[in-house]
Amino acid sequence: MKVAPGFPDPKTCLIHQKLQMINCCIERRLKREAEQRTKDSALRKEEDEFSEAAGFSDESDDEFFDCNEEDGGGGDELARKPSISDVPQGRQEQHETLLLIKTGQPLWIPITQGATPKTEDQLEEDAQALIQLGSDAEASQLRAKLMSASLLSDMEAFKAANPGAVIEDFIRWYSPRDWIESEEEDEWGQKKGELSARMQLPGNTWLEVWATARGIPAKRQKRLFDDTSEGEKALRLIESRSPGSAATMLLAVLTQAGLKRLEEESASIPLPTLQTSISLITKKLEAVSRQAPTDTRRFQ
Repeated sequence: MKVAPGFPDPKTCLIHQKLQMINCCIERRLKREAEQRTKDSALRKEEDEFSEAAGFSDESDDEFFDCNEEDGGGGDELARKPSISDVPQGRQEQHETLLLIKTGQPLWIPITQGATPKTEDQLEEDAQALIQLGSDAEASQLRAKLMSASLLSDMEAFKAANPGAVIEDFIRWYSPRDWIESEEEDEWGQKKGELSARMQLPGNTWLEVWATARGIPAKRQKRLFDDTSEGEKALRLIESRSPGSAATMLLAVLTQAGLKRLEEESASIPLPTLQTSISLITKKLEAVSRQAPTDTRRFQ
């Protein structure tokens, strides 16, 4: 069976989705390890260059003299040194048109962790977990926190790439429909605007998440998608299936394949009633296969 590339496709059977998930995990891990090797190589190169420079300095120590205390101005220089949070990190590319509202500096699109792949059963589990939280205020806050993990990651990556940015800058890039432009221009020559009505509501999740977000590039964040754990889960599900259970999971696919073969073989048979019967069977199978959970009795 050929496994289609990309994220798990909910239109396919669960086994196929799990195989796609395994491929996603392999791709993520290979990419992460390649990035780590590149980083280690660059670090070793910097260390070698530093060692060479240090060796040169040791040989030339007698050519330098200590400065008197009254001559030193190093303390002021150190005081003026920018902090790490002021140094841009994790930049992908410069935005074509947007400038930061407060500084007028170009807005940089950050490197983010990207979307998290999910199989159909995982999406159902997430939905059930959110429903079981209840509807009181505490449950609503917990639900918002669970749903905003990806948003927090993107906001922290954005802050790291754009020191001095404000929530309005993030909204203009991340959710343009929530930025209402006016005809007036700011001092940088770009149109002014304001947040949409929903973004200005008290207790808005986006505003709360932005307030807690720190400037952390994606490579230093906690991974939203644990490729090792998710890959092992997918493998365990496939390995733990009994032949009967696996056949049940593949029943809709096998039935469709059989129906397709029947259509191909009957195409040359001049029997109108046969084509009508095949069409009726196809419609019934479409309706049955979309029901969940799978019940083999429905295919009888």
